[in-house]
Amino acid sequence: MKMKAFIFDVDKVVMNFSDQQALSWREALRHFCQDVPLQSIRRKLSEQGTASLSTFFPANRLNQYGQAFINHVALVYKDKYQPRVQVRPQMYELFEELRASGLKVGLIAGKPELSGNRRLAQLETLLQTRTRFAVSESVQSLMDVLSDTLIMHEIDDPSDVIMVCATPSLAQAARALNMRVIGLVSSDFSEAELCAAGCHEVYETPAALLQLVERSPWSGPLSRSQQRHQPQENRATLQHLRPLTIKS
Repeated sequence: MKMKAFIFDVDKVVMNFSDQQALSWREALRHFCQDVPLQSIRRKLSEQGTASLSTFFPANRLNQYGQAFINHVALVYKDKYQPRVQVRPQMYELFEELRASGLKVGLIAGKPELSGNRRLAQLETLLQTRTRFAVSESVQSLMDVLSDTLIMHEIDDPSDVIMVCATPSLAQAARALNMRVIGLVSSDFSEAELCAAGCHEVYETPAALLQLVERSPWSGPLSRSQQRHQPQENRATLQHLRPLTIKS
């Protein structure tokens, strides 16, 4: 099947925003005498966004300090962590390879803090596209923003599109629209969780996906069952691109 476009999750795949957001939340939580492991913060933000605040504060403290915390974390992020947000290594090379193959590239994001980000604006200019923002982390909201992205890029059939994401909710939304889905493992969700959410393929890094794209004229990644039935010499070239374990 000939693919027409790729859509990328900006928050976790294209940029390191989710890393910096979690660090700003940890620092702000410590300011309010809440010592929460970074991994727990990352996971809750991935699953619930700012709604996860209720999991970090008891109800009585949430009513008392909730808005003050939101204001403080915004200040910490802007002053310290926002300048660290950047495009991940190998993403520019991957985009160039896809565009050279005649494929469209779409961008979606779930975090309003990225709106107006200078590096994202530069990337939009390079790709000649605009990032579409979801209003929440729910599967329905993500389906809506994906549908909007298809319309913007004039794509009628979602099965002509590959979604590259790092969260189960996005994988579920893309599968619900009949897109093919590639997952990139993050410290938030395991390969098994991404596969269970509907990812056809899961890779450890953008560099691994870039190598796969470079190795053959792009017609979509082979499914796991297809890889198992490939001739041994072809399977060998792909084997190292698949994650074996999740690094801590």
